[in-house]
Amino acid sequence: MKISLVTQNTNLVNYLSTNPSLSVENTYTDLVAEYDKFINELNTVDVFLLIDYEDLSSSLAMLTKAIRSGSHYLFKPKEIVLVTNTEPSLSPTQNSLDKYMAFSEMLKENNLAMRLVTMEPIEFPGVYKAILRDTDWEGDDVQVYDKYKLKDTPKGISQRPKKILRELSTALKRDTRDGLVKQDSQTREGVEGVNIAIPERRMDAKNHNVSVSDLPKPRNNPELIIVTGAKYSGKTTACIRILNFMEKNGKSSLAVDTTGRRDLQRLLATENASFPVLKGKTLFEPVYSQVIGVQTFKPIYTAHFLDSIKNIVGASAPIFVEVDFSNVKSFLDTFPGRATVLVVLEYEFTKLRDTSLLLENEYPVKVIINSRSNEEIPEDEWFDMEDVVKNFIHNVTNMYSLSDMNFIEEILGGA
Repeated sequence: MKISLVTQNTNLVNYLSTNPSLSVENTYTDLVAEYDKFINELNTVDVFLLIDYEDLSSSLAMLTKAIRSGSHYLFKPKEIVLVTNTEPSLSPTQNSLDKYMAFSEMLKENNLAMRLVTMEPIEFPGVYKAILRDTDWEGDDVQVYDKYKLKDTPKGISQRPKKILRELSTALKRDTRDGLVKQDSQTREGVEGVNIAIPERRMDAKNHNVSVSDLPKPRNNPELIIVTGAKYSGKTTACIRILNFMEKNGKSSLAVDTTGRRDLQRLLATENASFPVLKGKTLFEPVYSQVIGVQTFKPIYTAHFLDSIKNIVGASAPIFVEVDFSNVKSFLDTFPGRATVLVVLEYEFTKLRDTSLLLENEYPVKVIINSRSNEEIPEDEWFDMEDVVKNFIHNVTNMYSLSDMNFIEEILGGA
């Protein structure tokens, strides 16, 4: 079962994350500060959970804002579960019941379901049970009574009225559940590397509750090249030069600045580039160019945004995306095609140190050295440079120079 939750209690998050029957997709401590992250993050989950450990007024307000403004197109939980204290006076949320009822009515108007669960006190096992159940946890056990009649007669004792309560539990035995978890793990390991046929029509696959990262990457999607790097390393400059190179070679491509810093259009003049940069409403206006830039006004945290714009220059054109270090993994997990990570790096100690500290080692990367002078690096210096870079960044597979743009053909042609 997939869940996302809003809570400042990190111990609860750790407790739920270690349970084999739950997959914690996203966590938020403050929806006011993390509003942009929330509306751009995929929350197609079974349960979106709110816990009344702290005042939920601001979180309810931000959820209401997102839903009523239409900014929640990635927010599609099967139900919202709100866990609160049985005694309203103990709730840290002022006028809690009035607010919860008003929030529930707003959700109904927008075809979303909410379940209010009360417990005293709010304990981790009770929260876990509330997530798994389809109705309120308290007072909903299935109960069966066995009836007996016992009567004292001259011939002896016979049965008379008496009731003994039996509880029926649908929970699996511990050893049975562990066996199923182990079986699932063995099945997953057994199918690694096997091509799985995915139906073309989305309606045929809509009931498969499978993570994007668990499926083989299909080859009929545009190729994604993630361009990342430390601050002021030259990420935007690299994207502009790449598009210029593609245009001169008669190839279509799309560059997207997802950082929200709006550098793409500002730096065009410094690189003598003139390709159109779309932003805001211009995304939906026709443009006759084989290479196009897209500038976002706010940071984008997942690759789902690309699905709505990938056809601007053709469905098979490669997409070059400028992404901050912290969001590279989420782009890789949410893009259903082949992706390559390019790390733009200026060869000096501070940039090497910052890159090695901020870049995750979970995925292979290709390094692009930005020499700033645009001069070719001598071969003997290049070998020394390669050794130094790989000592700092251990998941490097290839290194190229930004002064020689022919590396683009190798990247796009590689497997």
